Amino acid sequence: MAHIILTLAGPWDKPPALDTPFTLTPEPADPTLVEDFRALAAETDGLDAKQLDALEKHTMLLTAELAFEAPGKSARAYDAARLIRDAFAAGALGVRVETGLKVFGPGVTDGLELREPAVLLHLLVEVLVDDELVATEGMQAFDLPDVQVSYSEKSAGPAQAAAFALAARMACDGLKPVDGGMFRASESAPLYRVSRVEPVESDEPSPFDNPRGAWRLALAEPA
Repeated sequence: MAHIILTLAGPWDKPPALDTPFTLTPEPADPTLVEDFRALAAETDGLDAKQLDALEKHTMLLTAELAFEAPGKSARAYDAARLIRDAFAAGALGVRVETGLKVFGPGVTDGLELREPAVLLHLLVEVLVDDELVATEGMQAFDLPDVQVSYSEKSAGPAQAAAFALAARMACDGLKPVDGGMFRASESAPLYRVSRVEPVESDEPSPFDNPRGAWRLALAEPA
């Protein structure tokens, strides 16, 4: 089953009343949490310096978890966005999307239409780069496979664009890639061959394990 996991940090002495289908588990404050937030915020600009300083004053964590099956649907992603909004309204100082490696401070949902799949993609899915792949984390918020793109030094930029474009078209437009098919982010973008990567069973499950596996893109033309 797909799952979404959030960590809500707040100045509470008892859990706030939040109307949500997520299971909420209260835990004590974590002194290492702020440094974790700082590291992620440096990559994503999710919180400013003032918000990070305020996070030092958190007294409680709420772990929010939701497991579901709804391939290609955005209803559960909307539930997560609504919980983020309501947690901040209840005084939360920071939110970490464990299944998407993102952190946010108060105000992140202000002015956003939370039912829009593009907004949900922004809130719950991150595009990461390592030495070999550009890859999304968090597409299971839509119960969809993640996207992995092989790249070289010359193709790093187009690879990031391809990963985001395919993720967006899957989540927002209902695109269903075909194993062995082709994908191009735009008319001027490189052409990629698509292959399916099945999920790998792990002895130590983590929040990042996507039960739908991934779609892997590899250049079909010379870089």
